[in-house]
Amino acid sequence: MGASLKINGVEVLDSANSGAAAQMSTALQGGVAALFLEDANKNGKSDVGLAYSTTFIAWTDAFISATQPAFVDMTFTGGSEDPITVDVPIAVENYPSSQGLVAVMFQ
Repeated sequence: MGASLKINGVEVLDSANSGAAAQMSTALQGGVAALFLEDANKNGKSDVGLAYSTTFIAWTDAFISATQPAFVDMTFTGGSEDPITVDVPIAVENYPSSQGLVAVMFQ
């Protein structure tokens, strides 16, 4: 559908976690309302796709290092549903997940 979410320059959206395959997935029941990112297979690298899902919620495997304090650069483009939103940047700190949840919402 043309949407894009880049984390430190790496695209994390694909058909399986947010596109045509996600819409066809019976587990997602027609689409994704929320997408969570984590190093699902714990291998220290991003293996984008659909790691697991439940109704309208998907998880993808996206590794973000938290060993040294740094900012994570995110860039969002809304795609066909929102053609005006293009390359919106946001930077968040890379807190380890053991210190709490970092939530970023694009509306």
